[in-house]
Amino acid sequence: MTIGRLPADRVVEWLGSEAVLRCRAAIAAVGALVVSFTPWVWLVVVGWDRLGVGLSGCVPTRRVLAAQ
Repeated sequence: MTIGRLPADRVVEWLGSEAVLRCRAAIAAVGALVVSFTPWVWLVVVGWDRLGVGLSGCVPTRRVLAAQ
């Protein structure tokens, strides 16, 4: 979560909040699908990683957009 959160503010400044939110939500969705449907343990670990990276930037960005 920390690895995904640290660069999130800089990326939001560069690309914009909505683009980052869509991209991170897509990454999290792919991670959730991988975790749900794969039979291999190593791929489940990768899926949880993608889910965490996606949500780590998605949740704070969503709160900022809601406050605006």
